[in-house]
Amino acid sequence: MPTETPRAATPPSPPVCVARRVLAKSVDVLLFGAAAFVIGRLLLPDQFNVGGVVPAFGTSVWVLGFFVVADTVCAQLLGATPGELLAGIRVRMADGSPLTWSARQDRTTDALVDGTLGAPGLLRALLRGQPAPYDRDWRVDFLQAGALQRLAAGLVVAVGLVVLLVVGGWLALFKGLDADTRVAASRVLRWVGVPVRAVWANPITGALVELPEGWYVRRSTSRPMAGNDVVEFECADGPAKCRVVLGTLPQSEVGAVDPERDTTAASIEHFFDFIVGERDIGRIDTRAGLAGEARLGQVYVAELAPLPSAAQAARIGLCWFTERKHTWVLAATFERADGPADRAGDATALALALVHASRGGRGD
Repeated sequence: MPTETPRAATPPSPPVCVARRVLAKSVDVLLFGAAAFVIGRLLLPDQFNVGGVVPAFGTSVWVLGFFVVADTVCAQLLGATPGELLAGIRVRMADGSPLTWSARQDRTTDALVDGTLGAPGLLRALLRGQPAPYDRDWRVDFLQAGALQRLAAGLVVAVGLVVLLVVGGWLALFKGLDADTRVAASRVLRWVGVPVRAVWANPITGALVELPEGWYVRRSTSRPMAGNDVVEFECADGPAKCRVVLGTLPQSEVGAVDPERDTTAASIEHFFDFIVGERDIGRIDTRAGLAGEARLGQVYVAELAPLPSAAQAARIGLCWFTERKHTWVLAATFERADGPADRAGDATALALALVHASRGGRGD
């Protein structure tokens, strides 16, 4: 049990007491709430969420129960919660002895109820200098904490809160947020300098793709008149550059994909030209041995013409169809011959992940 600071000879004014109580409770709520989120995500990553009434209710019960237990344990082991240590508050039995486990648990539970449902009445009583309803059987001391002691307590609380928030943010980002939120979070983290990989969400299937290290979304273009959407991925590392362009063409019901008509070499070459602007197409593997519906489940590989740069290593194109509703085309430009050896592998992995994500799977 830590050494206690003497309590103030004259209690602070009611507004000051209220301010210190609010500070203590705010710190505890943030600290214990963040800890509950992190532990819940680690133990039950799939069930711990707020989507829907039942999961939200279960999550709320977990957080409230964790708060009561953490508050009671900290008070028994440290003599006070982190927030109370920072605000210079100690809660004791009426005779001045430390609260028992059951007494502390009862007080914390009552404080949660009175602090939410009975907040207006509680605030009015405290501002009048009256004890809180849940403190009538206990004694609340306001200590004369020195500046150094409060600074040390504040630093400990701040460091603990930052660690929990960082871990909680990582868990939220990589353990189950919806696609749009996860993409936005990755952009914010990268903007402030946190070394996380960029994330892209397929707008049609909602599947997420975690880009290889150093890759980013260069540009996303929608052309309503033409009916196709194009997104460009790029990785620049000194003179070496890799680029992957993914385009999709939604088919109308009248122009739905035909297994035989749209999987010929001429049709695939037309898709490359119309969707991503690749006009000079070399050999195309048209899977001549397949017929009928089976042709729509294939990924067709095409050789793309090299770029004017003599140092260009390789280029490849992919074309595939999903559910007769979308035609997908992908053009991958591998790294220059004098670039890092692993960039071509990253481009290939990204291409495969984009194909997988277009079919409704996860690309990470």
